[in-house]
Formats: sequence, structure tokens, C-alpha cells
Amino acid sequence: MTDQDTFNKLVAKLVPDAATLAVNFKPKLRCTCNDGTFQHYGIRGVVVLQSGTVSCGAPSFNADGSFSGFSLFCNPYLIIH
Repeated sequence: MTDQDTFNKLVAKLVPDAATLAVNFKPKLRCTCNDGTFQHYGIRGVVVLQSGTVSCGAPSFNADGSFSGFSLFCNPYLIIH
């Protein structure tokens, strides 16, 4: 196994893609936007793979509490433990 394989395995384990979360909302890591803009700074979300880029996605929910999608994606971001 190469170093790249190890990295790819880690990303696959911890960063679900947006399409997977749309079907089965089970995020692995929380995050907060840290892009320096007033409108996005401090928005909380989940780490997600969107169009090949790992980002912090702010989830939106329907009135019944079910996941409806992401209202925005930001980079850079901080992981929240």
C-alpha cells in the first residue's frame, strides 16, 4: 500500500460525499467556516466531499427535521472536536 493509498483510505473513511449524505445523513466530522467573510465566518457544518473537494458544508433541514441539502460550502474551515 502506498502513502497515497493510505491517505485516500483515510479520506474515504472520514469524509462522505454529498450524494451519500443526501441518502443517508451520517456525517463523520463537524466543522466551522473560517473563510474570513462576515457572512460565512463561524457557520457550523459537516466535512463533506463536494465535486472532488473536501469542504465544510452547512446542512439545511426540512420542517420535519430530515436533511434537505447543503445551503453552502466553505474553505478554509476548522474541524470541531
